[in-house]
Amino acid sequence: MTLVAVPAGYFLLPNSRSETPSPLDPLGAVLSIVGLGSLVYAIIEAPAVGWSDPEVVGAFAVAVLALSAFVGWQLRSEHPMLDVRFFQNRRFTAASMAITMVFFALFGSMFVITQRDGAPVSERSERARRRGLSGGGAWGADGAHWCSATIEVLGVVDDAMEHQ
Repeated sequence: MTLVAVPAGYFLLPNSRSETPSPLDPLGAVLSIVGLGSLVYAIIEAPAVGWSDPEVVGAFAVAVLALSAFVGWQLRSEHPMLDVRFFQNRRFTAASMAITMVFFALFGSMFVITQRDGAPVSERSERARRRGLSGGGAWGADGAHWCSATIEVLGVVDDAMEHQ
């Protein structure tokens, strides 16, 4: 199938490049890399050395400063990497937050399942683990209900229903 689809796509699909490509934003790229890198570093190191360790607090401070500078630069840039004005739309922001939470849940469950499947188990502990994982579905449902209620309170759900 691939042997047919790739050559067919090359000849049949139109070129999707922009007629007027926007220039690169090197300052925005550096600010986002420094900000997100510092944030990830702080989150990874905090459990090992403590949340109040000066290294972790400093990494969080660098992350806040760099990401704040990134947002400020994107607001002033003629060709921003990320137009942060999109987040003024509550529906866009709610959808982005929901997708982010789904990714966190997906990757978290992949981590937990990998740990569970890799550990030596006895039949008794395996049954206990299965009960715990099946119980997690109920906890997830409670969390989903709380999220939908919170989003409804914010008016996002009501706004979306009005525009249908």
